[in-house]
Amino acid sequence: MGNTSGAKIKHMFYNPSRHSSKSGQKPKKAVQWYVDLMMKQAKQGDTTWIQKTMVKCLARIKRYGIPQTLLDEKLASRKVNKK
Repeated sequence: MGNTSGAKIKHMFYNPSRHSSKSGQKPKKAVQWYVDLMMKQAKQGDTTWIQKTMVKCLARIKRYGIPQTLLDEKLASRKVNKK
């Protein structure tokens, strides 16, 4: 029958922070996703996949309130030309 002592779920009641991992780096990852997407666009051209993904990427950046100046700084540091 397996472990019937309830040990698998017992930690959820004692330590709530262990219940699920939380990402405190979402804005940082959103910027990184944008930079990676721009690099891919510079390398491969403007594909349908990149167009669809860019819509999602820009929506996420807008939701997190990331300014365009920060994106431009990151692109300049990675030496990516923005179209």
